[in-house]
Amino acid sequence: MYVIHTEYLEKVNHSTIFQLFDKAMHILWENGVKHNDVLLFFSDAAPYMKKAGDCIKALYPKLVHVTCLAHALHNVCEEVRAHYQDVDQLIGGMKKTFFKCPKRTAIFNEKCPELPNPPRPITTRWGTWIKAVQYYCKYFNEIKSVIEDFEEESQCVKVVKQLTL
Repeated sequence: MYVIHTEYLEKVNHSTIFQLFDKAMHILWENGVKHNDVLLFFSDAAPYMKKAGDCIKALYPKLVHVTCLAHALHNVCEEVRAHYQDVDQLIGGMKKTFFKCPKRTAIFNEKCPELPNPPRPITTRWGTWIKAVQYYCKYFNEIKSVIEDFEEESQCVKVVKQLTL
């Protein structure tokens, strides 16, 4: 496998991806693209890439479009996240509770010095939400006791207190 061409695209959609792919094929075969010799297009599973794959297949009849399994797994995780809204709210609330206030993090570290700090999941980073779920499952009771001891009544603390009942 070789990289034939790279290019920065101002606008990324199925059409610009198709044009970039076709341009790369013309670089590979200067005297005429061998459409039947193009066998594989590998990409992530973003909707615009799937659509680009469909467009490319129209000109390259033997082409097989393979999408990245990691992206597909991330999409499954996003579907799981959508079905467990209370868990999602708890994770988001915990992130706000601890990372918007160093004082609360210090209290957490004082009460639970053996625990790692709560995770900071980022939905665009694959797998971070699932890792946060695992963390809160493993340390739920300890974290709940820390949250219950918070005397302040900020909105994020109220939310996580309610969600940990």
